[in-house]
Amino acid sequence: MYTGQMWNQLTAFSKKEELKAQLWSEIVDFYAEPYRFYHTIEHVAELFRWSEQFLKNLENPAVVGFAILYHDIYHDTFKDDNEDESAAKTREHLQKLNVKTSVIDHVETFILATKHTPSPTITS
Repeated sequence: MYTGQMWNQLTAFSKKEELKAQLWSEIVDFYAEPYRFYHTIEHVAELFRWSEQFLKNLENPAVVGFAILYHDIYHDTFKDDNEDESAAKTREHLQKLNVKTSVIDHVETFILATKHTPSPTITS
């Protein structure tokens, strides 16, 4: 699974293998919730594939990578705090992995910025 490879790359700095496996399992479970149609792990994989062309130009590709991975971890169409919840879950996970606070802050900023981005309209 492409997103699993990206998770491994993003978390390669950590030797906490059991924790990384637990967090990855939690991420997959969120994106596999049965009511999700668009905001799935496949959507995340698509964003990772699309972002590859830009990674070499980024000052800190891990910030973008974590933001892509976590931006839709919470998704409930009946709530308006999905980005806030996603940012909080991101902070929780990344703190457990001992990611620098400055990196976490940037990732959180990226996720919260998606609050004002309209979702695509799906037509059949």
